[in-house]
Amino acid sequence: MRLLPAPILSLSTTNMSDHSTQQEEGRGPEAPIESRAELSNSDESTSSVTESTDQDQSTQPKQQQKDSGADHKQGEQTTPSPESKSESQEEIALDSENEEARPLEPPPVPPKDEEQPPPVPPKDHLQGQKFVLSETGTEVYVTKSESKAKKLAILLTNSLGLASVNNLRLADQYAEVLKFPVVVPDLFDKDPIPIDREQAVNQVSEPADSSSLLASFKVKAANTVKGFLDEMWLAKHTYERTAPQLSATIAEIVEVFKPEMVAVIGYSFGGRYVLNLLEGHESNAWSADEDLVAVGATIHPSLVKASDFAKVTKPLLMVSAANDPLLPDNVIRQGVGQLQENNVEFDTITKANEEGEDLPHGFAVPGDYPESVVGEKPREVVEAVARWIMEHLY
Repeated sequence: MRLLPAPILSLSTTNMSDHSTQQEEGRGPEAPIESRAELSNSDESTSSVTESTDQDQSTQPKQQQKDSGADHKQGEQTTPSPESKSESQEEIALDSENEEARPLEPPPVPPKDEEQPPPVPPKDHLQGQKFVLSETGTEVYVTKSESKAKKLAILLTNSLGLASVNNLRLADQYAEVLKFPVVVPDLFDKDPIPIDREQAVNQVSEPADSSSLLASFKVKAANTVKGFLDEMWLAKHTYERTAPQLSATIAEIVEVFKPEMVAVIGYSFGGRYVLNLLEGHESNAWSADEDLVAVGATIHPSLVKASDFAKVTKPLLMVSAANDPLLPDNVIRQGVGQLQENNVEFDTITKANEEGEDLPHGFAVPGDYPESVVGEKPREVVEAVARWIMEHLY
């Protein structure tokens, strides 16, 4: 004798129980779903279906209750739930508010001719970019310029070179005033002086009296050149090594930019090499093909000898501070004598602070010294040099 699986036996028992229950209640077996649907449609055409009792609603599944709701009389009303009632009230309130609300007026439009202030550039914001020349491998900083003028300025920096953002800002200032590009070559083969001037300034606590701060700088410069020029560093960057490298770099700059006229500007370490670039074409070993350098300016030059002025044949402007320990007065006097003897067009400017006291060496680079020490002298020097150059290039 084989036993049936448990689910089938259970299902048979359930069906039997349902059948007996239906018989006890006086009802026959429940008709299939299709038969009930036909019966319901027939009843709706003849008469309305009576409401189901509470007992019938409790025994029917939820789906049957939902279906039987469609068979209610048309006049019967259902009581909405509290949630649906509150949602309806909110919708009515929103509709009434929208009807009563006035349209918002658009914000006023500023006049077209109202100029907005330009954004403030960050502290280290620069206008130009750095490049590497393909032949010499020298890194250069080239300023941004929209001018198509066939003129070019070459800025030879102090011993901080391209590592100083102040030197790059200085080039941007010249480009803005001159209206043509300014190129700043690396004079030190990526080896600027290790102690920068800003660090030397920060090592001196600024007192309330600016004159005592100036005295501190003067003492530092008088006792040692450390912070401006370092003996070990100078041993690697002698004139004999720097001059031929700069000669090749300038030749490539001229080849790349193809200017018709060139102005040279030098600060501190670079100031000496301006004097060499202002030699005549016959004795000048710097220019490769043409003698394009037309004018120059040297600002508080260092390591200068009186003999450096002897071969200058082109217009020269020299800016210095009185009693500069890195530019002795006797060198200036002898150099001026050489220029006069050679009948060279030149001019000299000696700067002092507002109180008439001496300025420190390197005062003309914007940002290298506090304004309380140098005042507006860096800007004044830029304007004076730019005037000198434009007078001889235009």
